[in-house]
Amino acid sequence: MATVDKPAGSGGTYTYTLTAAPAAPPTRTIFTDAARTVTAAAAQVMTATGSPVQFTGTYPLTLAAGRYFLRHAFSTAGGAALVDDDDELLLVAPDGTVGGTYATVQDVAAGFRPLTAPEALIVPTLIDRAESILLATVPSIPTRVVSGTLSTAVVVAVETAMVERVLRNPGGRRQESQSIDDYTTSWTIDNAVSSGALYVSDAEVALLSPPGVRQWAGSVRLGLWS
Repeated sequence: MATVDKPAGSGGTYTYTLTAAPAAPPTRTIFTDAARTVTAAAAQVMTATGSPVQFTGTYPLTLAAGRYFLRHAFSTAGGAALVDDDDELLLVAPDGTVGGTYATVQDVAAGFRPLTAPEALIVPTLIDRAESILLATVPSIPTRVVSGTLSTAVVVAVETAMVERVLRNPGGRRQESQSIDDYTTSWTIDNAVSSGALYVSDAEVALLSPPGVRQWAGSVRLGLWS
């Protein structure tokens, strides 16, 4: 398995090399889950290069930092169709992070429903922002998870609940548009964020806090794009 390590929001291309020349340029599809069931970027024909075995793949600049899963499909000279599901795309944020540490896109989809393509693109960013809120509210979370005094499952449950609150708020979506041809997606949910849809409740903070420690979460609300 190969991992393509690229900066999120820039570049937009990667190199894919085969051991033998295919009958035609491969197509690539990008998924948000290892099972390759939730599409983040629809199939697109890769660009040929000067080498018959090397091709250039692209990914939407709208993809948030995180780990994505690639599928390359191509045909041999004899016409046999082959699928390569053994590569990943790792998009790293400018601060070196790749999104949330605990909850995943799969966790959100499992507790919510199968995500739409625009949702699959924005959920990694929502998870990252939700985790930022949690760590700002209860800074001891990482230490206690490592020590075993706080269950990772509890952190995941809270993060996914925070993200689901945004996804369940259709009034917060002011604009949703998608273009399959040029693989651009824009999804404006600033109303949901500014109205406080992305927040951690007092009850959730109590679940994450050390025994006997009381913390207030009412003021911990971060803008999605801050």
